[in-house]
Amino acid sequence: MKTIKTLNLKNGILMNADESEMLIILASAINGNTFNVPNGIKKLSGNPFNNYLQITSLKIPSSVIEIDYEFVNNNITEVNFVGENEKYEVYKDGIYEKVNGLREKLVKYYGKETNITIEEGIKTLGEACFNGKGISNITLPETLERIERYAFNYTKLENLSLSENIQRLDPLFLYGSNITKLTINENNPNYTVENDILYNKDKTELILPIKPLGTITEF
Repeated sequence: MKTIKTLNLKNGILMNADESEMLIILASAINGNTFNVPNGIKKLSGNPFNNYLQITSLKIPSSVIEIDYEFVNNNITEVNFVGENEKYEVYKDGIYEKVNGLREKLVKYYGKETNITIEEGIKTLGEACFNGKGISNITLPETLERIERYAFNYTKLENLSLSENIQRLDPLFLYGSNITKLTINENNPNYTVENDILYNKDKTELILPIKPLGTITEF
């Protein structure tokens, strides 16, 4: 006989069978501007606070092992972990993923600063990590190796400078951004920019135009 998995509703939160993920958050679970993620939840996904714009603060338990960037929408201005989380850490208005106890990946920036610096040691900017934030200037670390898709989606950033250590740029890393000027250190072995077009180093692959096609003067 096939086992049918059930859903569980507790305190206004509909969860999956093993109560490791929140599926729906009902209005009865909202009290004030802080939302406390129940202990035991492992995965935070989707954007459950679209209808609860009053939520500006999150408290996340140590049980969480996966955080989707969409979970922390742009109304959230404060995030705290209850107890030490082995995988994630909050630092300077950002949620970071740790490797061997050290911050390596920015999962989500939720601050309000328009001029920010990402510290040395960070290797990855995660998918849509700055989505919808009003940043207009950013300083990236020499240690940065990867930028995932939509990283600068709907930001005010126009210029971006990358170091020689960049190893992987998702072809959609500039998608939805206002960036029209990209510079990459000439010693980078993986990428080069010429006439506002991003190529692989030996120019056998055109990765993307930095400016809209209508504004490119040379190809």
